[in-house]
Amino acid sequence: MVSFLGLCLTGIALAVPELEWDRTAAKVVMKPSETEVRVVYKVTNRSPSEICFNRVESSCGCTAALPKKLTLGAGESTVVTAVFEKGNRRGKNGSILRVFLEGMVAPVARLKLEVDIHEVMTLQPEILYWREGKRGGRTLELRIDQSFADRLGELRFDRERLQVTPVTASVDKGFYVMTVEPLDYEESLREKLVFQALDKTGAVVDEKSVYVFVRP
Repeated sequence: MVSFLGLCLTGIALAVPELEWDRTAAKVVMKPSETEVRVVYKVTNRSPSEICFNRVESSCGCTAALPKKLTLGAGESTVVTAVFEKGNRRGKNGSILRVFLEGMVAPVARLKLEVDIHEVMTLQPEILYWREGKRGGRTLELRIDQSFADRLGELRFDRERLQVTPVTASVDKGFYVMTVEPLDYEESLREKLVFQALDKTGAVVDEKSVYVFVRP
């Protein structure tokens, strides 16, 4: 939970103040290259009395919110800025910001934030595991979001311990299917396949690994 404390210079009315928000919900698409996004919610005090913000609480520890101005006179405006840090998160994420004023127990607003983190590459599965005498190749599927990358780069793996066989490759659609098989099932194995997505210049846009285990 992220919160801040504010000092109010004057008291506020006991009645629930009238606050006008430019929006109470926001949806953001996060690009693979971004590590954080900021979303601004503007609020205007439509009450005749001065108000003072006390704190903003978030339902998600990855989101912080601070008002630019803690005390608002009648007709004045400020903004609450939500900061979402990507970290290791993937896919769709959400948070609710609860805004509190001095002297009030219940929040005066609940601001919704939805963040869709786009992935350049998706791998299915991300772990390949053989045990108790199981043998045979396992299928691996890979997709590249061609909005952010152009093609798949060279696959890196230990060719003395693993065999990777292409099954199909729809390069124009960014879809690849392959089989992976250990060359020796009698010894324990812990290896990985490293995939790289490249842009049109050949620069690496993203890199992901599939982990391979054999337990005789």
